[in-house]
Amino acid sequence: MKHVIRPCIGLLVVFWWIVTMQPAIAEPTPSIQYLMREPVSMMDWGLKNIEDHLYRHRTLLVQSEKSLFEPEPTIAVLYDWEKNQIRISIGLRTCKQVQKLSQGLSDIRSHVEWVIKYLRGSLTMEPYDAFFRHRGFRNKESPRSIEPELAGLTELTVSVRDRESNILSRCTGQLAGGDIVWLTIGEP
Repeated sequence: MKHVIRPCIGLLVVFWWIVTMQPAIAEPTPSIQYLMREPVSMMDWGLKNIEDHLYRHRTLLVQSEKSLFEPEPTIAVLYDWEKNQIRISIGLRTCKQVQKLSQGLSDIRSHVEWVIKYLRGSLTMEPYDAFFRHRGFRNKESPRSIEPELAGLTELTVSVRDRESNILSRCTGQLAGGDIVWLTIGEP
């Protein structure tokens, strides 16, 4: 009898192991389900494309003859709903050797002006609205005024901070403009 019970118990254990060890199928959580249903807009797509473009060319944003800046700038591209404005922000951090002397600040100011000019040129080399389009075609329903309207709504900001995160310089300008507005040195 013992010889019959042991194999039965063994078979039951193996059967139980096979049944319970099947891979569990997980269901997406409510947060994941929400994200799966939420579509990406052409605005989201365009902002991401601009950020990717700037990230790919980030070394140009910090290059200068005098090695003024750390090698990695901060880059942020977002839409401000309250101001109906696309904001492109570049943050540069000075190297250790750059002092808060008038010549150092003059070099920084010249470089920041160059960065604004570079952004205006690189982002509008092709039609600016190309960042916000489908790949390979243009929707027939897109407004004809979309490119100048988007460019007119885009503000560029370049900030320079020292090693202690004090703001040395900050300027803003419109993508589609020629003016640059400077904040006073050291002002937040």
